[in-house]
Amino acid sequence: MRRKLFAEICEFHSVMLLHAQIIEKVVVMPFFTRYDQFEGDSMTVIVLLAGKSTRMGENKLLLPWKGKRILSYSVEVALSVSESVLCVTGFERERIEEALSIYPTLRTVYNKDYEKGQKASILKGLECTEGDVAFITGDIPLLERRDFVPGLEMIRHYDAARAYCKDIPGHPVFINGRLRESLLSTEKSIFSFLEEKKLYRYQGSIGTVFDIDTRERYRKLLDGDISIPD
Repeated sequence: MRRKLFAEICEFHSVMLLHAQIIEKVVVMPFFTRYDQFEGDSMTVIVLLAGKSTRMGENKLLLPWKGKRILSYSVEVALSVSESVLCVTGFERERIEEALSIYPTLRTVYNKDYEKGQKASILKGLECTEGDVAFITGDIPLLERRDFVPGLEMIRHYDAARAYCKDIPGHPVFINGRLRESLLSTEKSIFSFLEEKKLYRYQGSIGTVFDIDTRERYRKLLDGDISIPD
């Protein structure tokens, strides 16, 4: 797993350096000389699974698609990126944790304040981790491992990083560990806080923004009608 990710990051470096030559700007970027310099597995990926699925009308994370539940796709892409994955549960905790039981290496934490919204779940995840983190939601089944690669590298040099598709902000969102204490004490929204920091924005696949929030979006997924959300 680490070797393939390392190759993907090297490819990312090559593209970035070529782009720098084309626009005639000097970009100073480190390049890995040893495989063991890559520390991707030291980052925890937080998967947010606490929401009430109000717009869907039922728990969207447990809906089926191609033989799996929706949440399985987020969990499995997280596990392909890092050996450290933390799932934050809340609404219908027992059902969610039962669905997660097939992944023995996962850690879970219960957010009793899940009704306060996504920020409460992100903060719960930050409280239970150390170092750099990335977080994703549990309803983005088209997210790919390659969508993590730029953020995994650039979080070394930035306070935060976030994937976009076109101009739409998506996931993953990376947070440098040095922001943890400030984030845990801020009264601002997570994203308002990060916008004020040194934030690296990069282009990801449509899977970074194609979330299953409504019955219409779920039908589009089932029909293979994959397009950038309105």
